[in-house]
Amino acid sequence: MTDSASPASSESDARPPHLSLVIPAYNEERRLSPTLDRVLAYLQERPYSTEVIVVSDGSADGTGSVADAAFSRLPADGRVHGRFIEYHPNAGKGHAVRTGVLATAGRFVAFTDADLSTPVEEVDRALSYVSGDGAAASGAATGRPYQLVIGSRAAAGAEVERFQPLYRRLSAKFFNIIRDGIVGLRGIKDTQCGLKVFDGPTARFIFARQRIDGFMFDVETMFIAQRLGLSILELGVRWADAPDSKVKLTSGFRLLPDLLRIRFAHSGLSRADLPATARAAVAH
Repeated sequence: MTDSASPASSESDARPPHLSLVIPAYNEERRLSPTLDRVLAYLQERPYSTEVIVVSDGSADGTGSVADAAFSRLPADGRVHGRFIEYHPNAGKGHAVRTGVLATAGRFVAFTDADLSTPVEEVDRALSYVSGDGAAASGAATGRPYQLVIGSRAAAGAEVERFQPLYRRLSAKFFNIIRDGIVGLRGIKDTQCGLKVFDGPTARFIFARQRIDGFMFDVETMFIAQRLGLSILELGVRWADAPDSKVKLTSGFRLLPDLLRIRFAHSGLSRADLPATARAAVAH
């Protein structure tokens, strides 16, 4: 595994970033350049510090060169710091996100897709519900910020600008039926939207326990979070289908082994398994 980083100021090295943003990438040479240009430009205007971590999941194209070039253009003030991680062979999106999350140092952690189906501005909006910025950020049940916010195409307020083809939407509905029948997620309409934002220590705690390397890692994330009793907000976001998306939920039956593995691997978890500081954050 190779790991490279953009230069950072000594001041930024002395304290962790406010936000760590993980972007998994597999053969994303074409899409990654405009994505990073947009992401980095936006984050440089934010009032907090950010590290952006691109994880190449066994890419065979110029994904690494694109990331390194984008990070080399960052200002030296350390407000935004870039890091590129690469390994071979291809292992799956879940493995890539887990590698990135476990490499983070941020107070808060987010991940989003390289195609920016969910615009980067939605990362900041979701972050406000986890960081406690603004009156709307407190969970109604606890009076505290949420520990996990998941972007959703099905929750109230979602704006789908370009829909998936009908066959994919029907496949997703079929998948949800199988998913809920096996792992029993409660009240979650859309696990597969690419955007998720966490309290940082909670994200690293969850991903250190994950085992699924493929696309079902999203379901595993939600199952672990619910077993731990975390405060979760499903937030309707802007979203547009990327026609050449690499996610292919063509058959729910092909996902049965991972769903069964999730249930049996984590069904024994409870709030008592959280570190003491995290338990205090979710206590009523």
